[in-house]
Amino acid sequence: MPAKHTPKTTKKVTVKAPSISAPITVDAGDWTRDSAPLGAHVSIAGGTWEAAARAREISATGAQVFTKQANRWAEREIEATEAARFREGMAATNVRWICAHDSYLINLASPDPELRARSVASFRAELRRCHALGLDALVSHPGNYMDDRASGLARNADGIVEALEAEPGPTRLLMELTAGQGTVLGSTFTEMASLLERIPSALRPRVGVCLDTAHVWAAGYDVATQYDDVWQQFADTLGFDQLGCLHLNDSKAKLGSHLDRHDLIGEGTIGSAVFQRIMTDPRLAQIPKILETPKGDTPAENDGRMLRLLRGFAGGAATLLMSCLAPAIMSGLTPSVVVAQGAPLGTWSAVQEVTGMVGSRWLDGTRAPRVSSAIGGAIGIGIMKPVNPQLHTGVQLRVGVHPLELQEQGQRWDGGTLREIDLLASVSMAAFQQQRFEFRWDAQGGAAVLGGAADLPPFRDLGLLSPMGEVGLSAARRPPGDQVGTRRTFVYARVGAVRLNATTVRSIVSSGWVPRLVIGIRSAR
Repeated sequence: MPAKHTPKTTKKVTVKAPSISAPITVDAGDWTRDSAPLGAHVSIAGGTWEAAARAREISATGAQVFTKQANRWAEREIEATEAARFREGMAATNVRWICAHDSYLINLASPDPELRARSVASFRAELRRCHALGLDALVSHPGNYMDDRASGLARNADGIVEALEAEPGPTRLLMELTAGQGTVLGSTFTEMASLLERIPSALRPRVGVCLDTAHVWAAGYDVATQYDDVWQQFADTLGFDQLGCLHLNDSKAKLGSHLDRHDLIGEGTIGSAVFQRIMTDPRLAQIPKILETPKGDTPAENDGRMLRLLRGFAGGAATLLMSCLAPAIMSGLTPSVVVAQGAPLGTWSAVQEVTGMVGSRWLDGTRAPRVSSAIGGAIGIGIMKPVNPQLHTGVQLRVGVHPLELQEQGQRWDGGTLREIDLLASVSMAAFQQQRFEFRWDAQGGAAVLGGAADLPPFRDLGLLSPMGEVGLSAARRPPGDQVGTRRTFVYARVGAVRLNATTVRSIVSSGWVPRLVIGIRSAR
């Protein structure tokens, strides 16, 4: 028989779920600051739908459940009424990512034909229940090989393939790294990579990895003193694109002990400093994080205390007051339409921007014609990099043109084309969240070089570096199962201005701020 997994609580306690509309009394910290889904394993006692009220009680934005009793072979199917009730309950919470953990009895690596057949059937049933409930992921431990490690690894992979092929659906399978006790597979990055490599390429998009901090610690990965080295090993062997979930647990066991013994955050042998780094690590900013720490007699209070601690580690970045804000709020705002795209570039995100502008008043001298731009456009390229889960910074180069129009004594005529080159520093900061939407403060500031319009005398001496800036708010809907590398579309609005310094043909210096309003969309990873 396979070795039993350690229970996730020090004492099994069943507490009746509160009403889904009951006032929340548990202080679990500010859930609106979660850069990724954050929550805990919650009970389904009373029905799977009761998990929603328990997740809401601890202000969770992510959750993990069992879809049946984990220590029994008895299988069941999810009826349509149960699935609808579960989804309706979760819709009344702030949870935006949900996974299940499969039965502890399943052993796809077993050499015993009867046990393995039973395990495959149970595993298939787990997948069916997850698909029916609309869950984002199913977390599963690799099995116990019991005879020969290589043979067990092959049997495990074959069982996964058999189940995935038989049970298509939206739920992603996440194989969890283990502590490596006894003959348990999957305790090293290399062995987990070997397991995943045995899965056909057609099924690979449906499979990823779950990393449990207590497990990798017990397996010998020293995340306390070699944090960056451990994550570099993970990146080199498995890759962050495979990481679908983090189980955040301290450990009662020693480093390399191979014992699966969970503890409260900061009260075990790993220590709180590791979890503070995890909560502020930009590489992990978008990875769902789930607690499996001991619950004791008061599950909601203990989970709430742990979530409050983790949210405190992540911190709340204050709103930046950009120096460009003051000149941005001016009369004669210029509407713009901006479309941007982002693509991964290591830990940076590449950004391209296309801008349309309307109605700029560029010059209004008393002894020179009034100059305005009815339309205009620009393209830009840039890169941005996360500093922490709340703050992203970068730079951008933008090049634009403004066909100009002259107006004097009621007459209008073509005035040439003004060219603009902007070099900008960019900042994007977490603001708040509302249901499934996240909002961010966006700001750009830097310098512009204005030139051209050779056939327009009022712009004889352009070309000086002119200060400019934009600031505003962007919003994006978080898709279920938000992952690192997932593309999101932001809708945003920014106000800003550029300082115009010009000498007219009659040597009259004309300076002033040209205000702008920028609205549009940005697609970024």
